[in-house]
Amino acid sequence: MEDQRSPAHNTGFASGGLTCKLEALCFYSSSLLIDSLRSETRPNAKPETVSHNYKTTMKHIIILTFFSTLISCGLQKTLTIDSNRVEQIEIYQGYQGVKIQMINGFEKEFIADLNKSKELGPTKYMKTHRILIHYTDKNIDTIYTNGNIHNFKNWYKSDENLIDKYSIKQNLPIDTIAGQLKTVEKLKKMMDEKKYEEAILLFSKEQQKNINEIKKDPEMFKYWCLAWTLDEAKYDRYIKKIKAGNGKFVFEDNEWKIDEK
Repeated sequence: MEDQRSPAHNTGFASGGLTCKLEALCFYSSSLLIDSLRSETRPNAKPETVSHNYKTTMKHIIILTFFSTLISCGLQKTLTIDSNRVEQIEIYQGYQGVKIQMINGFEKEFIADLNKSKELGPTKYMKTHRILIHYTDKNIDTIYTNGNIHNFKNWYKSDENLIDKYSIKQNLPIDTIAGQLKTVEKLKKMMDEKKYEEAILLFSKEQQKNINEIKKDPEMFKYWCLAWTLDEAKYDRYIKKIKAGNGKFVFEDNEWKIDEK
């Protein structure tokens, strides 16, 4: 989705005003230096006058350079995402997009920490995750991140890994693969026994909504049941996929749920 809104980071008048002040200081210091050089080349200038003017000018330039540096540091931008406009935040890991389960109600604190991230120059880093920020006006921003460094129209760095901080990985079973295999084993049994309503509960809440929409069309639901009735060949392929770490699951209600329809 193409986002036509203005960038989330500071690009407004305050930043521009500081830039203008910085440019003005640079221009003024340059003018002082030129004036000093002129005074040195005047035919009738006394040596002591030339020396005094030069020293005074250099002192001004040093002071102005110091303040210019301070202002320049003040121009460092941060992200400014309005948490009041955020409807939902989703975080996906890897190219295929395995959804990361986050703690309940994390959005406001997550945005507050994200907004504290400091601007960097162009930075090379491994983009391991995507943060999708859904707004109340139905627009979506995508931030590419590794948890610490974030790329959104520019590069920013936070003081800590925000994905590690707000994910619920500390609540996951020790053996993640075993938990996912257990869910698929239950699914196979229920589908074989045609206990479709119970089988649907093994899917994530989001996917349950999608499946319930499919159920409204009996023919489509028949195809769905055929797709998820796992014969030995399909079951073996699914097991291998999970063991390879490529299963699409989320952790809900203290168990792994299938996150595909």
